[in-house]
Amino acid sequence: MKIFLSILLFCTGLSFPFLCKGEERCKYVNPLVGTAPTLQSSNWEGHGRTYPGAIAPFGFVQLTPETRISSGKGYDYRDNEIYFFSCFNHLSGYPNGSSGQCKVMPVENSSSFQVNHYKRPFSHQNETAEPGYYKVKFDDNGTTAETTASIRSGMFRFVFDKNINPKIFIGDIGDIDWQIPL
Repeated sequence: MKIFLSILLFCTGLSFPFLCKGEERCKYVNPLVGTAPTLQSSNWEGHGRTYPGAIAPFGFVQLTPETRISSGKGYDYRDNEIYFFSCFNHLSGYPNGSSGQCKVMPVENSSSFQVNHYKRPFSHQNETAEPGYYKVKFDDNGTTAETTASIRSGMFRFVFDKNINPKIFIGDIGDIDWQIPL
């Protein structure tokens, strides 16, 4: 038996339109392209700095994993640990990286949790990125995190093993940092 938890963020509509429904060209989109530096020269020295999370074109909500929190912050494909998921205010392709606001992360042991220090291992073989959808299974205990987004709203879904005491950290939303015990 698994425990499912979903969080809906910034819902301004009641539906999540499928961003590529009926469009064949979406199968050619790979959101992981640009998430690591390249040897090609560019104005920004080939840093990449895009993010692979669930994002709609021109969307307000950008639910994406963050693998770096210092220089080059944001997501880098060369990394294999996720600190948290951020939800909005990213700058795609920004030279020094772009970390978003409103941090969300499934945590197992709240006594060892410290924001910007807690991180969870993952493998790129257990990672899926598609237009408007992102999924990763963490290597430490098999927790799965899924995100989806439309233009004005986004949703997280976390799946925990039944032997886990799940908690969700939500922070960087102003003066409030809290964990949801289940």
